[in-house]
Amino acid sequence: MKLLRYTFQSYLPKILNDKMCAFIFVMGTLSWIYAQPYAAYAGEVGYPITWCMFPFYLTSPYYLTLFYLGVIYVNSDIPFSQSSNLYQIVRTGYRKWAFAQIGGIFLRSCTLALVTAAVTILPFIGKLDVSNKWGKLTVTLAQTDSAFRQNYEAVFRIYYEALKQFSPISLMVWSLVIVSLVCTFLCLLMYLLSILVNKIVGLLAVTILSLMVYFLENTFPAYKLSVSRFLPTCWVQVAIATQQFGGFYRLPSVSYMLVWLIAATLILSALICLFINKVELKWENSDE
Repeated sequence: MKLLRYTFQSYLPKILNDKMCAFIFVMGTLSWIYAQPYAAYAGEVGYPITWCMFPFYLTSPYYLTLFYLGVIYVNSDIPFSQSSNLYQIVRTGYRKWAFAQIGGIFLRSCTLALVTAAVTILPFIGKLDVSNKWGKLTVTLAQTDSAFRQNYEAVFRIYYEALKQFSPISLMVWSLVIVSLVCTFLCLLMYLLSILVNKIVGLLAVTILSLMVYFLENTFPAYKLSVSRFLPTCWVQVAIATQQFGGFYRLPSVSYMLVWLIAATLILSALICLFINKVELKWENSDE
């Protein structure tokens, strides 16, 4: 129970702060801008559009990059070497303290995923199809994608193959799970590198991984799948996991992503708990 209490004590202050407010503002504004072509068209034709737009937002490299940069910004307090943590370490010991921080990272990652999904729904209030079916308008937009995007300057696509393979609820759930795990992986990697090397190296490593989305975009289609197997930051694009591009898939299966991410999370967590009391943290006076 104490460990659970410490986990929530490490989690709550870090989602109720200025960084989280800035994240919500930026992602909310960007989501509203991205939604306008679809919201305008739904208003013109008088048909509701699916509430499950979040997975399709994530197929935009620019949107995804800003999301990752926001995640890194919200978690920029890693490796939690603020002097305010010293009292908790004295009470719990380094390993229990680190385990509580790891739990807090996971909860924070889930929160960031849920908040971002929520702000992609808000621009469509009043025009939403809240059922577990894609609906006529969403299917039509997926089938006439090129013409719609040209006429309305839409910057992300609704993929027809995703509509065939997933229901709205299943696609949303899988997207939230994968996004939460990828964010957790990035933060744990930053944590481990920060305590083993330094904070700058940790930040640089996860930033480069986040920008790898553009590298995959510019990879030859025949090699995209092979490359993406080692780029977990691309896996949040679950909506294109079953889509072929030029006759080739570009992402591994959802089951591959899930197993890899869980294994990586467990390994990184174990390494952090192993090394946390063998390194000397540079304590900071700031609580940010």
